[in-house]
Amino acid sequence: MIRFLVLTLVLAAFSPQLIYAKIFSEREEVIEFIDKISQKHKLDKSKVLNSFAKLESSDKVLQLISNPREALPWDKYRDLLLSKRRIEEGAKFWKQNAKFLEKAEQAYGIPQNIIVAIIGAETFYGENKGSFPVLQALATLSFDYPKRSKFFISELENYLVLCRDHNLDLLELKGSYAGAIGIPQFMPSSYKHYADDLEGGKSINLMLNNNQAIYSVGSFLKKHHWKSGKDIIVPAKLKNKDYTKLQIAKTNYPKPNLSLQTLQANGVEPATTNNFKQDDKVAFIEMVKSDGAEYWVGSDNFFVITRYNNSNNYALYVYLLSEEIKKSYNA
Repeated sequence: MIRFLVLTLVLAAFSPQLIYAKIFSEREEVIEFIDKISQKHKLDKSKVLNSFAKLESSDKVLQLISNPREALPWDKYRDLLLSKRRIEEGAKFWKQNAKFLEKAEQAYGIPQNIIVAIIGAETFYGENKGSFPVLQALATLSFDYPKRSKFFISELENYLVLCRDHNLDLLELKGSYAGAIGIPQFMPSSYKHYADDLEGGKSINLMLNNNQAIYSVGSFLKKHHWKSGKDIIVPAKLKNKDYTKLQIAKTNYPKPNLSLQTLQANGVEPATTNNFKQDDKVAFIEMVKSDGAEYWVGSDNFFVITRYNNSNNYALYVYLLSEEIKKSYNA
């Protein structure tokens, strides 16, 4: 029996079904992907293959994607990121880039403090654009993170084309552990669809240019149907226990699905209704904290912010940061 177990373990250790080569260019599924994408987009196959030959799967990337900060309780997430320095640097960034922010607001209808807050949340105003090789991060998540492999394979494809079209080095570009790029931390597909330059530039470099990063964030929010002049989110007052009958919005997809009238009929009153109409759809949002929960009423614009990062924690943090930056800027 012991000999049988030993033999089984030895065979398992060398079974190609149970192990894989960490060097990407030595993996069959990676080679098949490169063949397919190179032919589809007329890429230099040898150049792409050589780039993959210099990289291996990253355990650190897999560790981070499995334990995102957005999974923290709301109060811990908020206190970790909503710092005095981030607020002060946001006001400074606003002053330094005022003309670009004004232009973006005029073109897209996005409040300037929201654009500043997103850039502040993503890269501390361009100070920290990420230290992970983008190709390695995307390849790791494409081929070793089955939970979202379809999404990341698509982003990897977009990245290869992006580098070809913008003459970027596949290996040198660094970003987040999820493969997000530049000052606004755009995924490659967002770079393709939403990167913008209101000044008529022939090329867009989101790694270096604050103005293009600002315009691109505005473009992203506008094309995700931001509604100018609408409240984003307001605290909810709970009058009675009837609120337990209401459907709570998903933590990663708070699409407004309740009328304001329904909300109020079930004991939930927004702290202010200045920019809400009775027939507006809203989301009833529960923010889970270490010691309980707090409740908010979100609009379509709150949902739009979650398209940038599909987390209620992230979207509420961006909103609160934007309000504090505005106070600091005006002061």
